[in-house]
Amino acid sequence: MKPLPSVDGQMSFILDGQAEENKTSAFTFSQEIIDAVLTRGSGIHEGKMRIYEQFQKSLSSKENVDFLKNEYGWGGSYPVIIGAGIDEQHDGKGITLSRGFGNDAPKLTLKWTQVEKRIGELIRADRYLNPKEKEQYPQWLEKQETRRAEIEEQKRNREILSTAPPEEAEQTNDDDIIGKEVVIDDRRFVIESVGKISGDVSMRDVTFEDSVGFPINRVEKIDYVRSLLAEQTQEQQLPDMGLFEYHNILEYISNELNLGGVSQ
Repeated sequence: MKPLPSVDGQMSFILDGQAEENKTSAFTFSQEIIDAVLTRGSGIHEGKMRIYEQFQKSLSSKENVDFLKNEYGWGGSYPVIIGAGIDEQHDGKGITLSRGFGNDAPKLTLKWTQVEKRIGELIRADRYLNPKEKEQYPQWLEKQETRRAEIEEQKRNREILSTAPPEEAEQTNDDDIIGKEVVIDDRRFVIESVGKISGDVSMRDVTFEDSVGFPINRVEKIDYVRSLLAEQTQEQQLPDMGLFEYHNILEYISNELNLGGVSQ
């Protein structure tokens, strides 16, 4: 295991590029405390595994910094280490550690470049993941790769569907009703044409075809005309009964119900 750096080494890491006035904070937040905070991960579910995976890709420091900013986001832990009285918050600038409250409370901000550098050192020293996490990492990585493959397949399927030629809408052929006669408002009309797109049915009035009168041309929607044709077809299929047959049926029903028949 890589030994902890000396106090001077801690100062070199923590205060790299920072003002001299922050040196007091360096003694308040030792390297051991800083490492304990960093090895917690981002505080998001499986965030530590994602960070470890990112650093296995051998990408540039800038790419790792951008990843860390996105992975951590904005948030914090209060306290970050139970019993130590140290709080942690992170934002676009970096990770800030603080102890206590007030303007004079010790505080230390680690820039994301510093965070990226130290996490890389901990990973190379095999000190970032604990033994249990090291054991779980291969299974976790396998699940991630399977999930990514599923997402990629779904993406390809969506692209295929989005580029596929649209299916031609099935067009209903309404030519079968052309020439048929329909009665509307006690007038007889002959269907002459049906609009392919609008569905408008053009009809010619034949009520006064053999007599004196004023013909009226009419336009109705196809659904309405078809419903009228269906009603007329049903009426035509009913038996044509005269008064005598109707009377006999009523008398039969009355006798069956023991009502004494129908009066003459």
